[in-house]
Amino acid sequence: MGRAFTILAGIVLATFVVLVMRLHSGESRLSAVAEPERALALLVGRTMDVETALTAAPAWERRLYALTLSDPGRELDQAITWYEELSDYSLAPSVDLRLAILRGEAGRHEPLERALGQWTARGEPLATYADVLAAAYLDADDVEADAVEDAAGTLGPGWFADMLALRLAARFDEPALAATARQSIVARAGPLLWRLRALTLVDLALLAGGILALIALRRRSPEARMAATAPLPPPWPLGAGVAALVRGGALSAIALLLVLSGNQWLAERPAVAEALDAPIMYVPVVLLAWRMLLAPAGASFAGVFGLWPRRGGWRPLLLAAMTLVGAGVVLDAGLALGGGWLQLDSHWAEWFDSDLAWGPLGAVVVTLVATVVLAPVFEEIIFRGLLYGSLRTRFGVAPSILVSALIFALAHGYGAAGFASVFCSGALWAWSYERTRSVLPAIAAHMANNASVGLTLLWLLR
Repeated sequence: MGRAFTILAGIVLATFVVLVMRLHSGESRLSAVAEPERALALLVGRTMDVETALTAAPAWERRLYALTLSDPGRELDQAITWYEELSDYSLAPSVDLRLAILRGEAGRHEPLERALGQWTARGEPLATYADVLAAAYLDADDVEADAVEDAAGTLGPGWFADMLALRLAARFDEPALAATARQSIVARAGPLLWRLRALTLVDLALLAGGILALIALRRRSPEARMAATAPLPPPWPLGAGVAALVRGGALSAIALLLVLSGNQWLAERPAVAEALDAPIMYVPVVLLAWRMLLAPAGASFAGVFGLWPRRGGWRPLLLAAMTLVGAGVVLDAGLALGGGWLQLDSHWAEWFDSDLAWGPLGAVVVTLVATVVLAPVFEEIIFRGLLYGSLRTRFGVAPSILVSALIFALAHGYGAAGFASVFCSGALWAWSYERTRSVLPAIAAHMANNASVGLTLLWLLR
């Protein structure tokens, strides 16, 4: 009976996964972003402002940022690619207008000229915008002031409007217009540069702390490096662990479908829906694991996952957490550098969060609690404590680390760059669990990683 129930749960879970994959494969990734036109305009505008800010930095500082930040030309090419995708998805004239400005700034005059010809046939307001862009980038003879004001009003304040103003000022010898645009650029670029410097200093401090912590850990004996006494392998067989995970996953899938699908009350309250998302997704798995795995073995969560340090374990716990956080900084920099060489970029829709970019305070708090607190705690218990632990009962350390990290990365559903980042992080955190006999260092590193992403978005986009 138990095996039949597990098989049924596996069918339910597999059906849910296939359904989600089919839904996502049949729609653009942009459909998952609230107001994609506004989102991409904000993201690209701030990215270009950052590139402008870096031109005011000393040469050594620019070389330092070049290790993790792309060169301006590549950022511009990437922005054009993203806007070309958005123009196929959205009919908003502002999208075509911003794409044309990007092409003009990149010197892609032939596709720009073809697009402007199509605008004339599509009518207003694009026909008017075509005159403005032709004057700015294709050396057209003249343009009406009202047309320029109309285009500037559609763009709103920011990088796109300032670049267009600079081009028009240079074309028609308007120093006052150029001065106003440059003043606007400097007003944004200056604070962004200092924010970028502050974020870099934090990363360098975390890296230095991680190096010192690693040195301190290496001076301790293997036994003294253990923060807790979680049993590895854990006190349940592989089959029981897989059954608990499959059944819990099926229950979570059913709960998500019942609670979040078609619920008008929740649809009108997205902050509440997001607050419920993590508990609905994770709690059934954890509760079922307790019922099927821990209770029969007479084990507690704190004991079996090392959620409470052993006597004298606080110091190795802190050192291990600092080491993992520092390693995360190195990992992010290495993946960014390698991704730049291989031109493997994560799609902006994978990590952009509209609540962090422009949401109200309540939505920001809910998002940060879900991503910085709930997700790290539950995911480390599930993927490291339960999944890695279950694999560890049958297989060696290395195969268990690789397989658990692979499943962890696949579960996030990211592209190549995001997959690599999540896979490497999962492998690192599983290795930490094996060495320290506690998921607490991994939880701390996971929290630090998610907090870094969330706070960076908050600080650079708002």
